[in-house]
Amino acid sequence: MHKALWFFSGLVVAVALAAAWMFLIAPRGHHREARMDEPVMRAAMLEKQRERFGSFDTNADGTVTLAEWEAFHAGRFDAADSNKDGTLSPDEMRAARQANKKPGDDE
Repeated sequence: MHKALWFFSGLVVAVALAAAWMFLIAPRGHHREARMDEPVMRAAMLEKQRERFGSFDTNADGTVTLAEWEAFHAGRFDAADSNKDGTLSPDEMRAARQANKKPGDDE
C-alpha cells in the first residue's frame, strides 16, 4: 500500500512539474517570435514617438511648450468639430478617431 501511495505521489509531482514547465518556463510560439522581432518593433516605436513629438514641437527646439501643446490640441479639436458649433458630439469624435487612424494602428 505504501509503495502505491509513493508511486502515485511521485506521479502527481512529476505531472505538476511538467505542467509548470510547459506553461510557465517553456517559451511559447508567438512569444518567441515577438522576442525575435523586438529590436525591429522597438525601432519602429521610437520612430513613431519622434514623429509625434515633432508634431508638437513646432519650432523644433527640442522641447514642447504649453502653447505648442495647446495649439496642437486646439487644431485637432477644430478639425474634429465638423459643424463648427464649438462642441464635439460622439459622432464627431468617432469620425475624428477614424480619420486619424493610420494603417496598422490597433486602436
